[in-house]
Amino acid sequence: MDPPATTPHPRNMPRTNSQSPALTPESDTVNSIPDENIIQTNEEASLCKLDAVKLGYWQDPYLPMMVHGSLRHERKAPDMYKGYYARVKCVERLVLQFIAAVRRARGPDAVVQIVNLGAGYDTLYWRLHANAELVRQGKMRVVDLDLLPVTTKKCHFIRGHKQLMDLLIGEVRDGEVAHGELHSDEYDLISSDIRDTLQIERKLMDNCKLDPKQPTLFIAECVLIYMSTGSTKQLLSWIAKTFHTAAFINYEQVHMDDHFGQIMFDALKAQGCLLADADSCKSLEMHEQRFLKTGWDGAQAADMNQMCGSLPQADVDRVDRIAMIDEPEVLRQLFAHYSITWAQKGGADIGLDKIRLV
Repeated sequence: MDPPATTPHPRNMPRTNSQSPALTPESDTVNSIPDENIIQTNEEASLCKLDAVKLGYWQDPYLPMMVHGSLRHERKAPDMYKGYYARVKCVERLVLQFIAAVRRARGPDAVVQIVNLGAGYDTLYWRLHANAELVRQGKMRVVDLDLLPVTTKKCHFIRGHKQLMDLLIGEVRDGEVAHGELHSDEYDLISSDIRDTLQIERKLMDNCKLDPKQPTLFIAECVLIYMSTGSTKQLLSWIAKTFHTAAFINYEQVHMDDHFGQIMFDALKAQGCLLADADSCKSLEMHEQRFLKTGWDGAQAADMNQMCGSLPQADVDRVDRIAMIDEPEVLRQLFAHYSITWAQKGGADIGLDKIRLV
């Protein structure tokens, strides 16, 4: 899922008192956050991404098919669109590096498995499978996982667009929830509560037929912070214990304990989106320790100011020409409060530990 697509700004967001309470939620229970509020963030963020695509920040011909034509929202500031651009391109770069590492070490017979947790209307599968060279080099299995109201809409969008259906390999079958899940040879769309690892295990292994012995990449974008600390620990521990070779890309907030972070926290809380695990997002080191303490072999984290340095400068310059950023300092402050963590378990033999964020 995503945070609501608004830019915290010191002038237009509520200020917080220096004596504001700790970020820890009152409860660590599984149901501490209303799911419908989190689900709504996917709709708003998808519209924001669609705006950015239409403006030319990046290319994604499949995203318009995932957004209902009747949905409307206000146009956002350019810094929001640049933020989404940086996020999409940095995650995409790491995904491609993972695929390249697996194929370089294991050859074309290796199956690359990718599990997108809280995928929303993400189009990763179609963007990968539209690349004829990537498809020619070997099999890529992508699983999109989210709550049932989201997967039901996504299933409807997929089946309703021939261009999306044509890129699915083999027979397209319903999942165990008719009209809410589907399966094909290289793509699965399944519904599950990410906080329920027993359900996730059953669906990934039994329904999607994932092989825990094959290298598997997990992606979570603004997902873990909505879960309780205990639920996140349980999920990360389960992945580390279950999959022989695994990597994780986590895009999420950071520095949530400073003034700007508190403004973000309070603004999202006011919209009904409590950041339940914000206490794990106070520093880049804490993001790394979250993985290292749950059985992962290595982890590195960088904020989005640093991550932008990994993008081709010519493309960054192109994006900057689309719309002028009125207050670059606000963008730098925003980027300082979002980060990407790359973690790996096993995989030294295929070079997963050699992949660097910046």
